[in-house]
Amino acid sequence: MISLDSYLRTIIRTQVKIDAASRVFLNGKAMVVHTVAGVRKVQLPNTQFLISLEDLALNGASILGSRTPRNLALYGAEARWAEQRKHREEVGLPINVYVANARSIQYAINHDRPPPVTRYIGRRQDKMTEVYDTIEEVVQAMNESRWRESFRRGRLSRRSK
Repeated sequence: MISLDSYLRTIIRTQVKIDAASRVFLNGKAMVVHTVAGVRKVQLPNTQFLISLEDLALNGASILGSRTPRNLALYGAEARWAEQRKHREEVGLPINVYVANARSIQYAINHDRPPPVTRYIGRRQDKMTEVYDTIEEVVQAMNESRWRESFRRGRLSRRSK
């Protein structure tokens, strides 16, 4: 444990909160968490050094929620998908619609070839639609519950035989 002056300890006690996913908030605003040698640390305002989350907890930071494996997984998923949701809204893709030939497009771009026409597929849990040329066709198929039932490859191919 590092020794902190009373001013920093007071700020930590009154304004710093750590949630179950090891995210740190100062006055309700998320702080950047750095990982240094496998230890998560943050830099408080007006300080020139990093403080580990363990030191924050020992100095009185509020700990929100319990640290169970399920909570950690949920918080991690939220953080990962938040950026993708934002990007999808900017591009205009619904959450359940994906580019079916994204790997082929990326391969063509990487090898300086003209990329193929973009095709779309809809997914909901373990179900997926056929591949369509427009997003509207995919959304319509999903609304009408037109899901694929036969597959050439993968774990679902055995069930359809």
